[in-house]
Amino acid sequence: MGDLVIAGLSKSFGGKCAVAGIDLNIPKGQMVGVIGRSGAGKSTLLRMINRLTEPTTGSVAFGSRDITRLEGAALRQWRADCGMIFQQFNLVGRLDVLTNVLLGRASQGGLLPLIFKHFGMRERVLAVKALDRLDMAHVWTQRADSLSGGQQQRVAIARTLLQEPKLVLADEPIASLDPKSATVVMDALRSINREDGITVLCNLHTIDTARRYCDRVIGMANGRIVFDGPATALDRAALRLIYAGGEEHDVNEAVTSVDIQAASG
Repeated sequence: MGDLVIAGLSKSFGGKCAVAGIDLNIPKGQMVGVIGRSGAGKSTLLRMINRLTEPTTGSVAFGSRDITRLEGAALRQWRADCGMIFQQFNLVGRLDVLTNVLLGRASQGGLLPLIFKHFGMRERVLAVKALDRLDMAHVWTQRADSLSGGQQQRVAIARTLLQEPKLVLADEPIASLDPKSATVVMDALRSINREDGITVLCNLHTIDTARRYCDRVIGMANGRIVFDGPATALDRAALRLIYAGGEEHDVNEAVTSVDIQAASG
């Protein structure tokens, strides 16, 4: 494992700059929240880190590896080491929960064992342990599409754990969940960060969630980093920097969220 180092990272789509010259150094073991308005560049940043989107310029390094130069088997290994959690879960609805979790081993054992459900005992044990850690072992035989949104996201996290990742990227993992499910999912991500020492980089759409769970918060606006500091420093001035490009009610809503969180201790 190692630090995540991003230097001069940019991405343009059809002449429009989505991410503009980002420099970041994220030490091993941090839990980092990325906030900003829709279109600020948050998702593009995460997708460039795991090479789902190719950067226009700049570099991403993790430890001794230059991620932007990886190809073939080395790139596939990076995508296994870099677990990605999406807003829409990306489960195979017709398959049972256990099989969905075992898909996390595809990068190590290939697809054929998964297609024919020829799983080794070690993989099965790891899958059940991952589900149990997320309080989901009791539904391991159910079809994934029979679960609630919060349950499906926990299955998706268990699948990511089976990759044995060195870095976890979560792109709006609670955006479509109810508050109770969102709390369970964020508690799970914090547990992975604290107990396993895995760096977690998480795009979030609520300020209070960032303040509650993250050691460090990065604020993006118009593809650039406009705030980088501890969650406790997210005051009115910082939020105006992050949301100043939006409507006034967006800024007010963000500021109110911080004030409520601060008042509740």
